[in-house]
Amino acid sequence: MKKVIRILLIFSILCISSCDFLRKVAGRPTESDLKAKAERIECRRQEVQDSISAALEALRAKEVQDSLETVAAAGSLDSLGVKLSSVFRFGEPLEGLEYKYNLIIGVFRTRSIVDSKCRAASDSGFQPFLIPFEGGVNALCLCGSDSLGVVLDAFLAGRKANVCPSDAWVYVRQKDR
Repeated sequence: MKKVIRILLIFSILCISSCDFLRKVAGRPTESDLKAKAERIECRRQEVQDSISAALEALRAKEVQDSLETVAAAGSLDSLGVKLSSVFRFGEPLEGLEYKYNLIIGVFRTRSIVDSKCRAASDSGFQPFLIPFEGGVNALCLCGSDSLGVVLDAFLAGRKANVCPSDAWVYVRQKDR
């Protein structure tokens, strides 16, 4: 009989008491603790989502601004007689190009001419570099940049310093790195 009373007593305690009571006894979080944690998680998730949305919006605005600047710079270069092209007559460069826009001031086979033009550009404050092709052909690039506005400024400065010829052109890399 004592066993039956104990069993009924334990059974009645389990039936009458709530789950929170059993969670507290077991050392687990209660329902209110779980709700508070869920609210904190939801709040943090919303903060992260808002920051991602803000970053995407800023990126879109920058892309639009860059596109507008590129169109304006392309119009300025066109009015100056500078052509934009994504094709080299000598084929594809042997090395990948770092920049999207490259101001080409000459294509040479003779190394001594390349060296003298490169030295003249360096003396004028530019950092020219060579774009090698098969057959020993080298294109001399006065300036390379991912911004067409920077290339436009380099063209104007190069014309002023007499290192940029009137037939200079801009090579536009089509493939991404």
